[in-house]
Amino acid sequence: MATPSLIVTKTDGTTDLTFYLVSQSGTTSRYAMSTNASALKQFIDVDLRVAPSGSKQSDLYTITLRREELNATTGALVVSKVSFQLTIPKDDSITAAEVGNDISCLMSLFNKTFMDSFVLGIVLSGDYNVTGPFNPARA
Repeated sequence: MATPSLIVTKTDGTTDLTFYLVSQSGTTSRYAMSTNASALKQFIDVDLRVAPSGSKQSDLYTITLRREELNATTGALVVSKVSFQLTIPKDDSITAAEVGNDISCLMSLFNKTFMDSFVLGIVLSGDYNVTGPFNPARA
């Protein structure tokens, strides 16, 4: 069963936003910043796909934030999305502590400095020094 609301903090670190559960279908729960359907512009979808116990499959967890706006000039729908996906094999070769460390490692990249450079196509070193423009041939 999905929680009735999610509280998230904006990048200013002080503003909390509340997303309310607006729908559930199968393994997915959708949250929105408003319970007013005509005002919906920003959504968080949470999808939990848990593999059967004893199987050799993996559990799959996906969280997606989606923002929808209408272009003021053309009226066209414009969409941005940010997703996080976690796959955990049922095989116990990878421990919960290792998965936790992997999540922490990735989450440390989600800051304004890194993301601004990432969007500009700049590859950063571990200390956030610019090492040059991204070149897929070198990756």
